[in-house]
Amino acid sequence: DGHLRCTVDLGDAIDAHAHLGFAYVASPKIDLLASTPEVLYLMDCDGAEPPCTVSFEGYLNQCATEAMLSKMDGELAAVLSPKGSAYARTHTIPNLLAEMDRLGIRRTVVHAIDMGFEEDDDPTGDWLDAVEAAGAADRLIVFGSVHPQYADAKARIAAWKKRGIRGLKVHPTMQRIAPDDPSCQHLYEACDELDLPVFYHCGRTGVELSYMQPFAEGPRYRQPPKDFPNVTFVMGHSGAIMDWQAAMDIAKECPNVLMDLHGQGVSTIETMIRELGPERLMYGTDWPFYPEAAMLARVLHVTRADPGVRRQILETTAKTLLGI
Repeated sequence: DGHLRCTVDLGDAIDAHAHLGFAYVASPKIDLLASTPEVLYLMDCDGAEPPCTVSFEGYLNQCATEAMLSKMDGELAAVLSPKGSAYARTHTIPNLLAEMDRLGIRRTVVHAIDMGFEEDDDPTGDWLDAVEAAGAADRLIVFGSVHPQYADAKARIAAWKKRGIRGLKVHPTMQRIAPDDPSCQHLYEACDELDLPVFYHCGRTGVELSYMQPFAEGPRYRQPPKDFPNVTFVMGHSGAIMDWQAAMDIAKECPNVLMDLHGQGVSTIETMIRELGPERLMYGTDWPFYPEAAMLARVLHVTRADPGVRRQILETTAKTLLGI
């Protein structure tokens, strides 16, 4: 039917890193319960003009052409505008569930991101409502987000915990604040008190706006796991393209740090398995920035000779993190 399918039995696989459609400020709310004929990914070689190639080596976004990056920038800007993003309107619960079914993914963690433009924006609450309305709480797990600048951040996190969030997303580039900034402390305190993990966007991808890059430099992630040893911190993207070595070094220093492999190439994943162990690693796709299969293919390739490592990365590490 024109869609990729996975013919390998993945067991109880979990995608630990995905998103639903973004809409902020003036953008109209997205109907997260709608189904559309196709998903418009922000980086998709199948839909690129001129075409591009996905390699198993190198960070995943290195496949992107200048035209793709320009289109992505335009769509990300549109999530703030009165017209909204045509791409984001396809990033819905039915579309995500359909793709999970085709690839054999049992559960997915969807990460809200509070950009901090308006305190009335509440992507966490919107997504919790939508997952409940879709009857998808058994398959979609919400990680909440609140901008550190909000004085009631701890109260919001506590209220969302009662509603079912399983962790907190902190995105230094999109929230424009470094993870070791003192204003983030109350977020970590709340997670410590409520037994919630912190899932970072970690590292510089090379495609973000230049003024955002300093917020995500690798060394900025070192101190919080040391200050809060009882909180589990996940380095989303494992430090991305520019900071993966720094992220891995922090994980070696801090036993409360896990790595989400999204974006990393085969050789880097193999290095992380060898130096950290698969019990510190988990699978993520960053859907809908990319199709889910783009990362699944890499993980399946790396683990082709070891079913135990495959299950650990695809399932067991995330289950431990989520308490399921």
